[in-house]
Amino acid sequence: MGRRELYDELIKPHLKKINEKIRQGITEEAIALELGISVPTLANYKKKYKELRDALSKSKGQDALNDLVNSGLESAKGHWVEETTTIYVPDEDGNPVIKQVTKQKRWVEPNPKLNTYYVNNFGKDKGFSNDPLGNAMRKQDLDFKQKIEALKNGSWDGL
Repeated sequence: MGRRELYDELIKPHLKKINEKIRQGITEEAIALELGISVPTLANYKKKYKELRDALSKSKGQDALNDLVNSGLESAKGHWVEETTTIYVPDEDGNPVIKQVTKQKRWVEPNPKLNTYYVNNFGKDKGFSNDPLGNAMRKQDLDFKQKIEALKNGSWDGL
């Protein structure tokens, strides 16, 4: 009889933690290292056990993506940051000692490039545009063409 498989001891109790790491964007290689197994062993377990496949694939990198989107939105809108400044002075032995700690809030201006990105990628279906004048002109042109078509078809309605 061969060596008993260690899946139940090494992997199964950590499935929830494995999924948390995957959601944070941690690689499978790093997870294998943390579990103390080789990457090929993890790959073999992944082939054998659906619960491990699920843990490794569900929402892969989702938390990292959410953090990135949230910080991007914060940067696009502008935000306040609290900055701490610490001043050190040497004591009589020459060791640094904290003399003063100051905290102040500072406004970080909105990032116009991120604003344009969000409008172009997420605002079109809501009618937003980074070229409102161009959109208005295109709408007027479309209305004009529709009226011409109506006249060609003999309809005077809607003029």
